[in-house]
Amino acid sequence: MDETHVPDGLLAHFVALAELGDVTMALTLTVHGVIVSGTLSSGIAYCDALSDIFATAITDPGIARTWQQMFRRVATESRGALDAMDAAGPIALGADAHIHLRDASVRFSSGDRLTLGWWRGRLRSIDGWVFGG
Repeated sequence: MDETHVPDGLLAHFVALAELGDVTMALTLTVHGVIVSGTLSSGIAYCDALSDIFATAITDPGIARTWQQMFRRVATESRGALDAMDAAGPIALGADAHIHLRDASVRFSSGDRLTLGWWRGRLRSIDGWVFGG
């Protein structure tokens, strides 16, 4: 998809609400012909989940702790930025905004399905979407 693709305004609104923690909903997206379904969630929740995944997946405790701290720091900084934006008015998503889905699955044109824990994608790469999983 070219870099000038503009995200769907309504979907961007729901993503912004999810970033504030005000909404979670089941969504199905199409991304370059691939179907992705899951529950809309915030980037903060995504980073929190990644910190836990890295803490259990990496066998070296020092490296695991470093990764966990990095993701927690990103989540903490994001919370502060969102609180400031929310106090100032509506959230404006940046040009490189992402959408986060938990309990996600990907369905390919072959009919095969891949179950994921979390999925993150560039909002401007979404071709279409519908409520529900």
